[in-house]
Amino acid sequence: MEQKVYENLLKCVKILVENDFNYPGNGIQSKHMLHEKEFYKNKFNLIINRKGRERSDCLSYLMFSESKGILVRLDMTGPPHTDRYGIDIDTPHVHIFDEEHNDGKFVEPLATITDKNIKGELIESLVVFFKYLNIDLTDIIIMGGLN
Repeated sequence: MEQKVYENLLKCVKILVENDFNYPGNGIQSKHMLHEKEFYKNKFNLIINRKGRERSDCLSYLMFSESKGILVRLDMTGPPHTDRYGIDIDTPHVHIFDEEHNDGKFVEPLATITDKNIKGELIESLVVFFKYLNIDLTDIIIMGGLN
């Protein structure tokens, strides 16, 4: 994806279509629709994946642009992945699907997007992901996520 297009999609303020946000329980994947706040022209999908084939504690967040595909994936659990220098980065880590990161192949440590320790923190990790993606949290009520 062209870097400038990617940056614009990442930076634009996004809002959830529904204010009541149900965080999925273990073994469940949920999908949530968003759109650009200002012009409504760009549409997005957020997936919270807690459905692991090999791990019962699976947790990943994915943000897609309907026009350009996946933008960012935050893996809270799972195996290490390699950064651009060939170093394995444990989870949590971030896959950024831009040119600089070889369309998500190279990961960044969680410290790239936050200075908070959110390992094992379900709701807080979601909020960090929302803030990184410029999702407006005004009037959003997050429920669930206790198991």
